[in-house]
Amino acid sequence: MKLIDLCLLPVLTLPLLTGCGPQDEQVDEGDETSTAAAELTVKQEQLSTLADQVEEKLSADPDFSSVALDTDKDRLLVYRKGAADDRTTPELLQRATGSAKLEFLPALWSKQENDAFTDRLGVDDEALKAAGVEVTLSGPSPSGGKFEIFVKGDATSAAQVLEERYPELAGKLDVKTGGQVEENFGRFADGPYHGGARLYFTAHNGCTSGFAAKNSAGSKFLVTAYHCVNPDNRLLDGLERYIGRLAKTDLLYDAAIYHANSTPSVWTDKLFAAAYSTSKIGGSAAPRVGLRICTSGSYTRFACTGVVRGSYSRSVVNNFTHRSYRVNVWYADATNVSQALTGAGDSGGPVIAKRSDGKWNAIGLIHAGGGTDYRVSCPDGANRACSSRVLFTNVQAVATRDGLKFSW
Repeated sequence: MKLIDLCLLPVLTLPLLTGCGPQDEQVDEGDETSTAAAELTVKQEQLSTLADQVEEKLSADPDFSSVALDTDKDRLLVYRKGAADDRTTPELLQRATGSAKLEFLPALWSKQENDAFTDRLGVDDEALKAAGVEVTLSGPSPSGGKFEIFVKGDATSAAQVLEERYPELAGKLDVKTGGQVEENFGRFADGPYHGGARLYFTAHNGCTSGFAAKNSAGSKFLVTAYHCVNPDNRLLDGLERYIGRLAKTDLLYDAAIYHANSTPSVWTDKLFAAAYSTSKIGGSAAPRVGLRICTSGSYTRFACTGVVRGSYSRSVVNNFTHRSYRVNVWYADATNVSQALTGAGDSGGPVIAKRSDGKWNAIGLIHAGGGTDYRVSCPDGANRACSSRVLFTNVQAVATRDGLKFSW
């Protein structure tokens, strides 16, 4: 384990809006920030920016595994396969990034190995099912440990099948039961890279997973609503696995882009697998008036009666920092005035539109409900301020501005 000192990059200050779901229209209450919240914001952004630079510089290192943030100790944790670091790695980073606190830790897998095995699992999916193993979720441990595989049914027998199929990985797999969705349990236990799945934050607020994405370099991301993000939060999936660090934000479209520790899947609504088994994202499209859309929230679930009515700009206030920023939103109303298109906890979920080829276009991210004039009963009977109007942001604009794609 090696600890070296480096200087932090110049401060970047972006306001963060945090919430656990769609809110009614909010009033701009000013731009004052608490000292503690501002410090957390600065710390998170400094470390995230540096982490991106470290990952870029080490991308050619065949033993590089991952980078994690430790905001409590103002440091980055750099994981490498085998020896924590070689003689050249600290020198390379010091020349490239200046100085900050970096701690090197050993990992069982390199990033290249993690990505290759994840792709291999996808290729072998049907063969594994034929052998009695149905993988529901998989990905590397964020702390450099064993590769985690969640399966339906008995984990012990699944582990035996996997070890026989991949003997070179003996002792490097952690097989567990879980990941499947229960019909009466909403989307809470779904994996993080399926649209409409539950996301958790360590501050006990939660939102919904939007879209899986890649950039031109092949790096993998998860896109959700930025107003769900607190600078001191860790983002977890429905099985309480760490998803990844915040990579980029786009406040104009209320978008947060997270690095993905696991290989994302394209969007599919697992809760209604029989009806939507081919619901795959084929690309993205801009919203337009008259477009028929569907929404998928982790509480309100799948609703397909929305029609886009228009767009405007609104001011949103961050409950943690008390700062405000403006967001460009579109809005759609349900053709059935009693149907809920969204409710509290659904923020960040997908807004999609069916294409003629049977696939779906990514249209937007759920941002909020329409206010008291559009209140309706929630599908689960709970009091979650469900709304027949949904406000959403233009996710195609996010993809264009931030160099992302939603289909591959």
